[in-house]
Amino acid sequence: MRIRHLHLVHDRQEHTTGSDGALTVAFATGDQRHVDQHFGLASTFARYSISLNGWKLLGLSAITETAETSAGDRITPRVAALEGCIALYCNAIGGPAVRRLLQARIQPRKVAAGTPIEAVLEELRSQLAAEQPPAWLARAQRSQRDLERHLDALEAEGWTGGY
Repeated sequence: MRIRHLHLVHDRQEHTTGSDGALTVAFATGDQRHVDQHFGLASTFARYSISLNGWKLLGLSAITETAETSAGDRITPRVAALEGCIALYCNAIGGPAVRRLLQARIQPRKVAAGTPIEAVLEELRSQLAAEQPPAWLARAQRSQRDLERHLDALEAEGWTGGY
């Protein structure tokens, strides 16, 4: 299996992951417009940053199956490709894959085949604005806020992450 990542570069002043409480979600998609794939067979994951202010495509992870893939592990590289995401939206997913995603702190979300990605993003943005978002989303928001506070504290101490 080979996974290629395309990361989009945005103006730093624009909405990006980590700013204004933005969270990262992914979609199993073949056409980059609809959730239309099974997790274990997905050819592409589209990653989006989402916040109350809107959403932005961050990049794509394209998966190419090879001859040895059929006998190998399809789950591990796919979970690794989703690092940093709080959720993955797909049409179907097996039990072992669900467990692996949850261990990686990625919430699997099953939606009907052909669901438009923009419709899911708009629904998710509404849930972010809700007084009581779904439990999985509230946990992700708390985790993001804790991380941002930790990074702010490091910055206040003079830590810059340089070598």
